[in-house]
Amino acid sequence: MNALVLTDYMKLEYMDVPVPTLSEEDVLIQIKVASVCGSDIHGINGKSLRRNPPIIMGHEASGVIVKIGKNVKAFHIGDRVTFNSSLYCNECSFCKEGKNNLCESGMVVGVSTDTFHKDGAFAEYLAVPQHVLYALPPTVAFLEAALIEPIAVAMHAISLLPIKTNDTVVLFGTGTIATFAIQLLKLKSLSKLIVVGRNKERLELALELGADVIINSQEMNVKNQVFALTNGKGADCTCDMAGVQSTFTDGLSCLKKGGTFSTIANLTPEFTIDMTNLIMREITLKGSCVSNGEYLDIIPLLEQNKIRTDYIISATIPLSEGGDFIMRLHNNEIPNFGKLILIP
Repeated sequence: MNALVLTDYMKLEYMDVPVPTLSEEDVLIQIKVASVCGSDIHGINGKSLRRNPPIIMGHEASGVIVKIGKNVKAFHIGDRVTFNSSLYCNECSFCKEGKNNLCESGMVVGVSTDTFHKDGAFAEYLAVPQHVLYALPPTVAFLEAALIEPIAVAMHAISLLPIKTNDTVVLFGTGTIATFAIQLLKLKSLSKLIVVGRNKERLELALELGADVIINSQEMNVKNQVFALTNGKGADCTCDMAGVQSTFTDGLSCLKKGGTFSTIANLTPEFTIDMTNLIMREITLKGSCVSNGEYLDIIPLLEQNKIRTDYIISATIPLSEGGDFIMRLHNNEIPNFGKLILIP
């Protein structure tokens, strides 16, 4: 089969590789659409230590089952599917508690570390276990289905927040996952959804997608603005989807007493934190790790056209042309780019 392989750091090659073999619990998916995640783009330089070459990257995809292992009963050849890219064992204590995202032996599709290697979806075919599959209704296009993974990441982070009717929520970031989070938060009965970012075009998009108020952090003091917008109380919940020191700090500082902060992002492994603020105001800080079954909630929302995906697609190209394009994105040669879609 043809695949786009990271053969060395900063070197992507379109080449012929063996079709994946199946275990008794696996299905073989013919990939119809693969979406390029920002982590794929950043990962090619080796700094993340999660794309050790050689590796076929790609964890956001959808397709059709073309072969099944002998123990596969719930799915059949010809089924349209997507998959949870965070593979879990279904046997450890976390999996048995329903916390599959914290699986003790978890792996991620399209990721290679010092402890595991799992080739991904930048290829014609991909093998995954049946228990991570999700059937697609005919009304959900392959393109939409390939974006369920980042939508699920956004939904999981939101699920960790104790949001109540008429709460004020502040969301930091205007990237792909953040824009999906805006749409999901808009489905809740909030008093106010405030989005903080630095890119004017992306902030305008945030308003279009459902934000009530936008704050440009390059032009305004975020904490002062949030407290002014909440009559001096502060936000009930905040969520950081940008992952830099400033958004981490602002996310904590603009909360009300007893508020909750969740974060999915860390572009650097270490942040400083004001422990006095955390303790004296009884702030709850939660890390959010990928997703945990949210696919089942997202598919109906896509069927009902309650989540838009059209705005995020900037280019759709053949998989064979993906290497050069991903390199250009890594080198920041294309400003204000959304999602790159690869078609095997």
